[in-house]
Amino acid sequence: MNIMITPASIISRRKEIMASKLSDTETVMLNIEKNSYYGMDESAREIWELLAEPCSVNGVCDHLLTIFAVDKEVCQKQVLSFLEELREEGLIDVVTPS
Repeated sequence: MNIMITPASIISRRKEIMASKLSDTETVMLNIEKNSYYGMDESAREIWELLAEPCSVNGVCDHLLTIFAVDKEVCQKQVLSFLEELREEGLIDVVTPS
């Protein structure tokens, strides 16, 4: 059973996922278990970097709001959607505080 990702959820990237920065705006990740790789743009890369240490979804959004010109609600919706995609691919771990 998957834990629902909420703004209070603590997210961290899985340690076994390899990532490499190709340029200032592009990073690629490799999931050896699934034999898959993923390209990330600037905003996705920023999220991935934050998740090197466990971080709340709210913390991720607060950080992104200091970098990108985006509405808070839009940011949160897009971050939650992106994190769900990462979870489906087995790239992150999720803990929802009780």
